[in-house]
Amino acid sequence: MFGTPYWLLHYYTILGYFSLIINLIGLYLVLFKSSTMGNYKYNLLYLQLSCTFLYIIFLHGMKPITFLPIMGLSCKHGVLWRYLGISSRVSVVVFAELFANIVISMTSCFLKKYSAVTSVGKRNIIPTIIIILVIVFNQICIIVLTLAIPTKQQQLNLIPEEYNNYFDILEDYLLFEMDTLSIIFIVLVPIGASLIILIIFLITVKMFDALSIINPRQSETNTKRHKIVLKSLIAQSLTTVVFLVPCIIFVFVTVVEISNGN
Repeated sequence: MFGTPYWLLHYYTILGYFSLIINLIGLYLVLFKSSTMGNYKYNLLYLQLSCTFLYIIFLHGMKPITFLPIMGLSCKHGVLWRYLGISSRVSVVVFAELFANIVISMTSCFLKKYSAVTSVGKRNIIPTIIIILVIVFNQICIIVLTLAIPTKQQQLNLIPEEYNNYFDILEDYLLFEMDTLSIIFIVLVPIGASLIILIIFLITVKMFDALSIINPRQSETNTKRHKIVLKSLIAQSLTTVVFLVPCIIFVFVTVVEISNGN
């Protein structure tokens, strides 16, 4: 439980460099191979930069190690703590804010592409209110998470007596308590994620439907361009969802207290 899982640290490092290479390739494609996208490529560029920065922060900057069955983690092996002295508490909040930024950016990209596709077919313009609601909801989640993090003294009280000696030698750690705020956060995240996925799914279906309708009246190049961008957005969205899966598994295993969950 308190030993250093070097295999996990090596995994973070290898995956970190691999994801960096993949994201740099993505940035290259957006910058130099997307001239037909017009100004929309800057929306994709911002999304790609956001994803790249998040992966760097998580896989190199944080390198979190959990304390299952205790609900907590330590980022002492990451660059943020080792070289900058940024605590696990701050790292978790920064990670959550960066992830929320990706969700907002991704939703905005879909909505703007929806506006571009449907405007050709003289349909409704982009529902700006959806972006505002997504931003507000994400910030509410960040605020709840920040308030749910116990103070240092409260964290000391959460340490089981038999583990006191182990935590005394840890330079940095963050423990959570399953209180009201934590439960609210755990409930809000899947609800928000489900709603956003539903919104993106419905928008995507409508875009493909719109493209099939306007296809006879539009040039093949224009229709193909819209479809390529749409497929790129879907691929990026799936990557982001997969990145969240380990966090969901960790919370689930901890909350239901699965035997030998670590």
